[in-house]
Amino acid sequence: MAQTDAQPRYCPNCGGPNTEVSARACRFCDTGLVPVGVPDPRRTVRCSACATAVSEGASFCDKCGHAMARIPVDAIPHACPGCSTSPMETFGLSPCSGRPSGTLVFGCGKCGGVWLDTASLKALLDAAAHQAQEDPRRDPASARQRRMASTTVVYRRCAVCDHYMGRRNFARISGVVVDECRAHGSFFDAGELEDVLAFVRSGGLALAKQRDAQARARETRHLERPHPVAAALMSPVDHHLGAADVSLVSAFLSWAIRWIMGR
Repeated sequence: MAQTDAQPRYCPNCGGPNTEVSARACRFCDTGLVPVGVPDPRRTVRCSACATAVSEGASFCDKCGHAMARIPVDAIPHACPGCSTSPMETFGLSPCSGRPSGTLVFGCGKCGGVWLDTASLKALLDAAAHQAQEDPRRDPASARQRRMASTTVVYRRCAVCDHYMGRRNFARISGVVVDECRAHGSFFDAGELEDVLAFVRSGGLALAKQRDAQARARETRHLERPHPVAAALMSPVDHHLGAADVSLVSAFLSWAIRWIMGR
């Protein structure tokens, strides 16, 4: 009888196939391949491809390598705001022990665009920001920013309410222009979600806060500096007039400044 090839075991962390029967760790990411005991039935997820019970929190099924992401059955299909393809495909992105179904996202198989509701986007951004905070050596100044290209501005319609969405440079400095409906969610063109998450993981939000603080400081200094017209007109008054005269002259100068600025 011909000997059949051994069925590969798929790493529960990275999904890589491991054909070595005696292997105790994944040859790709060194994650252990031999679980201790049987998975607790109260904390298992059924693989949607082969129905194997897999420990909650695994990203891939160790039996067939299928991505472990349970999709809610009541997920509403959306038309793609980018190319109007309907419906978009439903995915569970970044499953974890606290969120075994992953974060619900809708992806377009035609243009590669991604739609996320507000809560789902916040979950992904919070996870990326947490990764940035875990590395104390990370320098926010080295945050990964995209070079903004001059392209034709196109306003897309929200996948939920069909109203035109606004456009904003994510975090003001990322260089990724996102289509956003404040009530329902955001749309990312192909590659934009990956760039936003890379920006956040590399400390981009901390860099944005630093830039905002610097801008506020410059604005404060500008407001505290006297207007040049007022400074020039008031300087001789302060030295040569009494308090009553200063009050009268100040009223005249206020009118003069308003007239000059309104021309």
